[in-house]
Amino acid sequence: MSWFLVRTKPRQERRAKLNLDQQGFTSYFPELNRDNGSIEALFPGYIFVENIPGPTPFDRVRSTFGVLNYVRFGERIALLDSELVESIRNRDVSLANKNIFEPSQKVRITSGAFKDIEAIYLCRKAKDRVILLLNFLGARQEIELSESIVKSA
Repeated sequence: MSWFLVRTKPRQERRAKLNLDQQGFTSYFPELNRDNGSIEALFPGYIFVENIPGPTPFDRVRSTFGVLNYVRFGERIALLDSELVESIRNRDVSLANKNIFEPSQKVRITSGAFKDIEAIYLCRKAKDRVILLLNFLGARQEIELSESIVKSA
């Protein structure tokens, strides 16, 4: 068995999954439960739809509320092996509440006004925000930045 990768409208993964499931399709939408209580998509804008035996009703999937289209490589629709999707499902549980950084870990800021400055990771603030401790002008300052511009030192 294989799976299709389907592109969804922005922030409508849950809606697309619900509508596909109501039509009898088997779909999978991996999510992360963050330590601050928020839930976010592991792959924003994408869900997996199981390829059913027999003629695939491509138009029904594509015209589902929340769905944009199939992911394609040229003219070919992307098919994923069921083992790949199962391995993501098995890791789904282990990714819940997973922080990228540990408290007191040294990190480096990769862009913005503080580019290339080392800091100390304190904690996660929100969905994609972190609190860092900087030694700036001889004083320690806490700053809040996007997690995407912070890397391990």
